[in-house]
Amino acid sequence: MNPLASFCLKSYNGRRYLREALAGAFAQTYRPLEIVVSDDASTDGSWEEISGFCASHAVPDGVTLKLNRNPTNLGSLGNWERLCELAEGVLLVKADGDDISTPDRVERIMNAWERGNRRATVICHSGWQIGADGSWRGHLRQVTATWPLGAAMAFVPETFRLFGRMKDGSLVDDVVYANRGLMLGPALEMPDRLVYYRQGSGMTTDDWNIRKVVERCTPMSLAAVRSQLEQDAPRLRTLRGEAAAGSWRKRL
Repeated sequence: MNPLASFCLKSYNGRRYLREALAGAFAQTYRPLEIVVSDDASTDGSWEEISGFCASHAVPDGVTLKLNRNPTNLGSLGNWERLCELAEGVLLVKADGDDISTPDRVERIMNAWERGNRRATVICHSGWQIGADGSWRGHLRQVTATWPLGAAMAFVPETFRLFGRMKDGSLVDDVVYANRGLMLGPALEMPDRLVYYRQGSGMTTDDWNIRKVVERCTPMSLAAVRSQLEQDAPRLRTLRGEAAAGSWRKRL
């Protein structure tokens, strides 16, 4: 029997894109699957869009649905960590409310992870770029753990459970959790194109300009590494002592 996987969808003030994002979640072919949606106290009617879509669409067989609305805004990192608290799968597939996952996204990620004997703690893939209006803008670069993009990543839940919430909520979730994944084990990089990554919304640039990306990501990455060295390093040393080569990995 397949292990449970979690499709974790973040939402914040992206009502105009949510229907496509939710349709991609409901179309996933992997079973058993839980779809976990967390709205971060949106003010544009996003929660009503989520509730309305889920009320009008039958949950597919073999799928469970969890909906959460944060009473106050937690920020991007805090909302992701709320999803980590709610999810129960052996792998958490990350999704943003303005992007569209292909129907086989979870299935192909899980199959690749299983072929690697579940050793990877962070999984990265590729995709396509689309504009705010859904127009095609070309191929997405290969996402890696050192050049992360949350919409094209998945993580083992231990990246949250073994470390807990980050104290600095201003950090970027994909950078933080890619770093945590690398602390715990190897990354798996898949060339598969499994997401339509939308530009012109959220923190993405309106045009895919590599200089803008580097300018934005470099200070974020440095801040995340610095903060994690302060918060996560003591915990990592304890884990290594307890693990004596990784007893926490027995569940994987």
